[in-house]
Amino acid sequence: NVKRLASLWHHQGSAWSREQQLTVHLDFFNSKFHSTIQSKRTQM
Repeated sequence: NVKRLASLWHHQGSAWSREQQLTVHLDFFNSKFHSTIQSKRTQM
């Protein structure tokens, strides 16, 4: 029973970390995208 609970918790943890990584990647992409727009705007 404890083993099953541990494996379940581990599965939840890995899923959570994947979600966190995705959020970080999206934040990074957004900031990069915005900075690119800003530089294009200043060049115009």
